[in-house]
Amino acid sequence: MMNNFNSKKSHTPLRFLQQGRNDKGVGTSLIEALIALAIFFVLISGVMILYSRTFDTSTRSTELTDITQIAKESFSAIQSIAYNDWSDITDGTHGLNISSSLWEFSGSSDEINSRYTRQVTIASVQRDVNCNIVESGGTVDPDTKLVNTNISWSNSGHDLSQDFAKYVTAFDNPTTCIIEEEPEGPGGQAGGLGLHTGDAYRDEYFSWINLLVTIDGVEVTNESDEAVTIDKAQPFFDRPSMEIYKFYINNSSKWGWFGPGSPGGTQPSGTILDITNTTIDPGETVTIKMQFFTGETGEVVFSVNFIMEDGTEIETDEFTL
Repeated sequence: MMNNFNSKKSHTPLRFLQQGRNDKGVGTSLIEALIALAIFFVLISGVMILYSRTFDTSTRSTELTDITQIAKESFSAIQSIAYNDWSDITDGTHGLNISSSLWEFSGSSDEINSRYTRQVTIASVQRDVNCNIVESGGTVDPDTKLVNTNISWSNSGHDLSQDFAKYVTAFDNPTTCIIEEEPEGPGGQAGGLGLHTGDAYRDEYFSWINLLVTIDGVEVTNESDEAVTIDKAQPFFDRPSMEIYKFYINNSSKWGWFGPGSPGGTQPSGTILDITNTTIDPGETVTIKMQFFTGETGEVVFSVNFIMEDGTEIETDEFTL
């Protein structure tokens, strides 16, 4: 009797102990499954984001190639019209059309490849008593026009546009003072600058899936006896996926995708950046630094065109980093 009683009493806690262990194992397995599922979704999300960014980079590369070609075609067309008859270069907004191998203005815009809309705006230019181009307060120069080409298109429901600007002059018979280039280089304020790229260098690092590239060490020296003012900068680079997002002079931000300066947003090669005006005193040297987003590694060919407040320009030699 005593032995039977003790035997039954010892079995009861063992059953409860075994049941508790089974419950704990189920809970642990459930937590592990949830963690594995969370990791799976994180990986899938990363792959989808990477695919999306890669596709976007490819699309933007194609768009950059397209709009650069359209801009070049536009300025060639304007120059062709000007050569044929300068009086046809009239102020206003125009479209372009080619007929019998000759370019002509047509309407207020034109469509290219059923995707891009082009508008060419021509505006008069004023010069002061020293023949410097000014925004206001000068005299209209009938032999100089400011040509702006705007190209707009849509991408994934977003409306995009890009502007390209250039001065065009009457090449055959100008009647007012035109700043002429000196044989050894540009005239005006730009003629007093010396550009040096031999000490330029490149830094880069990865952030998420973007490669961030910094180009530093481009030097601009005022070799004249007068102060000169840089009004705009136009960087060129041969990577379609690359876009500039910061421009510095002496480590001071003069243009950025969120300001200062314009246009806003990251910009492709050839964009004229309206930077914060920077005056360089005689004998002074300033250092240029630029920062870029890109989806590619490898060497890039750069150059930078500087536009002075008097409208004269000077561009560095091409350099590879």
